[in-house]
Amino acid sequence: MGKLAGLILAITLTLGIGFGLAAVWVGLQGAIESHIFWAMTFAAWLLGLFSVSLGVLFASITQNRLQALALSIGAWVVLVFLCDFGVLALAAAQILGPGAIFAISIVNPLQAVKTLIALFISHRLEVLGPAGVHAVQVLGSNGLLAVLIGSIAVWIFAVTQTSYLRFRKENFL
Repeated sequence: MGKLAGLILAITLTLGIGFGLAAVWVGLQGAIESHIFWAMTFAAWLLGLFSVSLGVLFASITQNRLQALALSIGAWVVLVFLCDFGVLALAAAQILGPGAIFAISIVNPLQAVKTLIALFISHRLEVLGPAGVHAVQVLGSNGLLAVLIGSIAVWIFAVTQTSYLRFRKENFL
C-alpha cells in the first residue's frame, strides 16, 4: 500500500506540474474557461489513478515485468479499441437502445472519463452522442456527473482491492 501511495503521489505531482504549467499558458491566452480546464485536470487525475491501480494489479498477478507489460498493452487495446468499436458496432446495428449503449459505455473507465470531459466542454448535449443525450435526459447533468465519477471510483477501488488481496495472498499465506 505504501508503494501504491507513492505512485499515486507521483502521478498527482506530475499531473499537477504539467497542468499547472498549462494553466498558466491557458490563463495568459484566455483560450478556455477555468471550470472546463479544472474538469479536464480532475478527469486526467482520475484516469491516472485508474491506470496506476491497474498497473499495480498487473504487477501483483504476474511473475515478471514482461508479463505485466503484455497485460498492460492487452488491457489498453481492449479498453481503447475493442470497447469503442464494440459500442459503435452495436449502435450502428441498432441492436440496443441509447440507455443500454450508455450503460455499456460507462462500464469502460476510459469511456466514462471521455464522457465526463465532454459533459464539461460543451453545453450542447449532441457532443455526448445519443447515449449521452439520453443519460442527461434521464439523470440530469448533475446525476450524470455523479454516475460517471462513481463508475470511475468503483473501478479504482475494485482494482486496488483486488491488487491488495492478491498481494496479501501471495506474500503472507
